[in-house]
Formats: sequence, C-alpha cells, structure tokens
Amino acid sequence: MYYEHQYFLDDDLKIIHHIDRFKKGSGFLAHIQYNLEILLMRKGSAEISIDDQTIIVKENELCIIPPNRIHKGFTHSECCEYHCLIIDHSLYDNWFKAAEQKFPLKCTDQAIVNACKSVFNLLEQKPRYYKQEINAHIILMFANLFRLGNEQSVTDGSASDNHRIDMTRAAIIYMYKNFTSDISIDDIANAAGFSKYYFCRCFKEITGQTPLNYLNYIRLKSAKALLKSGSSNITETALKCGFNNASYFCKLYKKYFGKSPKQDM
Repeated sequence: MYYEHQYFLDDDLKIIHHIDRFKKGSGFLAHIQYNLEILLMRKGSAEISIDDQTIIVKENELCIIPPNRIHKGFTHSECCEYHCLIIDHSLYDNWFKAAEQKFPLKCTDQAIVNACKSVFNLLEQKPRYYKQEINAHIILMFANLFRLGNEQSVTDGSASDNHRIDMTRAAIIYMYKNFTSDISIDDIANAAGFSKYYFCRCFKEITGQTPLNYLNYIRLKSAKALLKSGSSNITETALKCGFNNASYFCKLYKKYFGKSPKQDM
C-alpha cells in the first residue's frame, strides 16, 4: 500500500487508534491515505485543511477525513489533544453502497460523537466481546454519518476538481511508491505532469513543505520505523530509505527528530 503506510494487525478489528498531542504552532504535515480517518478533539482546538477546505474543530467535535484527500492540521489553541481513529474501508464498503458514502467533514451530532467515544472506551477497557461491540458501534456511526452527509449534500470520497490538488496528490503517491530509489524533483514533477517551477510552487502552497523536504520526511519516517524494528543498522537503514550518504542521513535525522538514529535503535 502506498500513501501514509497503514497496517491492520487484527483481522477481526481493522482499525488503528492513537492519541495525538500538539502545542500551539505545531501539528501534522499534509498527507493522504487510502482509508477514512476520524479525529475526536479531546482538548483545545485545531485547524484542519482537507484538500481546499479548512475547518476549525473544537472540543467534543469530530473531523471526518474521507479517503484519498490531502489533509494537514495545526493547533488552533495553546495546545490540543485528540483521538485519531483510522478505519479500514472494508468495514463500511460491505454495508453501504459507494453512492451513499457522503461525509460531513465536521460533525457535532451527539449520537455520532457518543458512538465514537464508546469505541475508544471499549479499546481501553477491552471487556469480553469488545471487538464485536466496537464493530457494531462503527456500523451505527457510519449509518448516521452517511445519513447526515446525504441530507447536507456536503462532500463524498471523490477527488477534488482542483488540478493543483490532483497534481499534489499524484506527487505524494509517487514519492511514497519510489522513496527508496534515487529520485529527483524533476522525476516527481514529471510524474505529476507539470513543469518543475510550477509544481514546486503549488506543492509548497498546498502542503506547506518543499517537495524535497516532504520526500525527506517520508524517508525519515520509514527509517525511524526500520530502526525501531531492529532489522537494520544505521548505514543499511539509510540506503534502504533512499539516502546515499549515512552521514547526511544522521544529520537530517537529528534535525527532524531531535535525536540521533542510534537513540531509536
């Protein structure tokens, strides 16, 4: 799978859950993924951009990020804390037709918020049959989400008509598929189908990052996972993740993560 790499370790519960915390002025970089993502704000507020739309999500509100959308977020308050729930598309594709899958990007409906909170409580407590109960809550949550989405005629999971968004999406996919190779900005621009100058300008406007910084971000995230797995030493990791120079890799790693690669082994 390309895009943001996701692995569902349990066939009976195809979800990924974690809690993220950010201080003011920080957040997560623009990325795309194949599966739907739900953010439940626990504390503070955040500004979330999804393709060419921006919303403010406050405490006890949901942000619904449809598949294949470029999204990024920044803390809108002194700090923010939120649940992140990534749900494998098969959980709702098996129950709902593609034409019905229209999502509200922001949701304050209490029944949907409560269903989401129930999922997180069950994940924490793990009572008997908690997996079955979580799946039931997810199906109920999607039934209400799709109903709300259709009533509001808000958005669906299709790609934006904005050619700059489509270009950036194509570039990010290309980077995720080829980051282990010795690719250049020219290669990425050609894959996106635009001139290098226009591509670089638009990419930074949409993601907030230069193409080179974004490519390094993908490579370093993959390198960090490899180092933590213990399957490769520093030099091997650098080469596997597209870096030809181990010294440069170490310097860049410390710049991004604030510590040396050795500290993550």
